[in-house]
Amino acid sequence: MSCNETRTRSTPQCGVCHRQFARADRLRTHLRIHTGEKPHECSVCKIKFARKDYLRTHQRVHTGEKPYRCTHCHERFAFASVLCRHQQTHAARKEFGCTECKKTFTTASNLRRHLVTHTGVREYACTECPKTFTTASNLRRHLVTHTGVTAYLRGHRVSHTGVREYACTECKKTFTTASNLRSHLVTHTGVREYACTECPKTFATATHLRGHLVTHTGVREYACTECPKTFATASNLRSHLVTHTGVREYACTECKKTFTTASNLRSHLVTHTGVREYACTECPKTFATASHLRNHLVTHTGVRAFECTECPNAFSSGAALRLHLHRKHTEEKRYKCAECPKAFATSPLLRRHHLTHGAARVCT
Repeated sequence: MSCNETRTRSTPQCGVCHRQFARADRLRTHLRIHTGEKPHECSVCKIKFARKDYLRTHQRVHTGEKPYRCTHCHERFAFASVLCRHQQTHAARKEFGCTECKKTFTTASNLRRHLVTHTGVREYACTECPKTFTTASNLRRHLVTHTGVTAYLRGHRVSHTGVREYACTECKKTFTTASNLRSHLVTHTGVREYACTECPKTFATATHLRGHLVTHTGVREYACTECPKTFATASNLRSHLVTHTGVREYACTECKKTFTTASNLRSHLVTHTGVREYACTECPKTFATASHLRNHLVTHTGVRAFECTECPNAFSSGAALRLHLHRKHTEEKRYKCAECPKAFATSPLLRRHHLTHGAARVCT
């Protein structure tokens, strides 16, 4: 047994992060997260993997092997997750048709959202205020502002009570939310409990881990039911659905503007109310959106959740990480302009450049 392995009774346990395993071989595989060991190398592209089954799955990229077959149309796929997503296109027929135009939708809720473009009627009305909504779920979310205790309200109460209910056991700091406490604890333990099985990186939250896994698997788990597009986050999928339904469901009650996300609406409302509702629990600063508040909290916790997979740099936001990756680690500028010799690392940059030639082109 190595110095990194300890045993509690008969349960194998990691000596670094103290995680327990049912079998010793699983512990040995887990230890590669801490050591960075990747003994399984692809003979074609030289990418290394911590586990042999990950290597076998990766090799399908080179061999073209597609072991998973759709029972409906017999199309074949290299990965089980892609097959499952494909099969949804058979199960979810577009059976909800608009009586005003020819559009069809896979769900009744998408049809209801679309009907607003014809009728102007938003059928779910709040009993506490004049606001109306296109779906019951949006109404329920809104009702929290009247009846529920939100994270913002908990933070605001501190200004009256002085009580911060989540206390660090290692130092005297206290926090208003459990998530802020968990982020802070990393500064003491060094343990970020959500570990990537493909590389030694670890993360403070499951959401950040899921976002990181896309860099290994290429699988973007949020699939549009109206077209084949997939997305890494639910919010990106919701924004995309506007292209099918035509409905931007977050409407400003002060003016006629509409938005695809609640966060964009909240940012806009500041122009009317002057109220920035996301308050830092560590200092008097306030912010218009939760993402801006999270970026600011780095100045207190020291934890930067978005880590670069290519170098030791870490960033307080996904946007900053993406910009870093494009500037520092993109070896090849794959998107070439057909009008001039310039090339770009991303298709949005190329599309923006095309405007200088007088036309926006679709990049393939």
